[in-house]
Amino acid sequence: MGKVYYYNAIKNILSIKSNVKDFKFSYGLSMPEVEKSEYDNALIKIDVDIVKENLAPTEDEKKDMGKFHYFSGKPGSNKMFYERNFFFKKKLQYIISDIDTNHVKIKANKNYFRYVTHRFMNIHSVGYILTDIANLRFLHNGLAPLHCSGISRNGESHIIFAPPNTGKTLTSMTLCMEDDTYAYVAEDLALTDAKYAYSVPWTSTFRYYDSIDSGWWSRTLNKLTEKVSILELFSFGKVVILAWLA
Repeated sequence: MGKVYYYNAIKNILSIKSNVKDFKFSYGLSMPEVEKSEYDNALIKIDVDIVKENLAPTEDEKKDMGKFHYFSGKPGSNKMFYERNFFFKKKLQYIISDIDTNHVKIKANKNYFRYVTHRFMNIHSVGYILTDIANLRFLHNGLAPLHCSGISRNGESHIIFAPPNTGKTLTSMTLCMEDDTYAYVAEDLALTDAKYAYSVPWTSTFRYYDSIDSGWWSRTLNKLTEKVSILELFSFGKVVILAWLA
């Protein structure tokens, strides 16, 4: 894998190892980089390796593999292979292995990672694929992701559910600002085992803070915002507009 970086998506629960600097996906949009020891301590680990060369199963693996559309694999196996032809004879490829364990490995060729950056039609980005893998492993470990805003008070968690753009984040932030007995837990996503709520803080609102997200986009946006304050309305448009309407 060469040089590797370790990230915490959900502390002690989900960590990522990758050879991609500032790697992101929805369970850790702006994941902090951590030491290997924190990665090792996570319940679920996902390794992401982006390689220059084309990928392919071994000859022995191919003998037993069936093919469905662009996927190849064997029923009951813990490995699957995806391959699709692209422009100029390029190939889009990835291999997922150990998907039935808490240490999943995904290897994608550079073409796939470079050109498939968002979900479109029936092609999903590496980050989108990781989200599905994380959900699968959560369920196998008795955990469930929640689209919510979360706060805590006196050792108890309070989860706020509502449709998008209706004020979950604003309600939580207001409570924490106006009453110091409340503490912020989650802005957009939390994880629960039906007894505890676990914070997933690296989601949309916080991605513009340098201390959390060191990526070039966040750094550039923050510098521009310092010069042109009106850009803050676009960075946090939803929260600002809701606050103004209130």
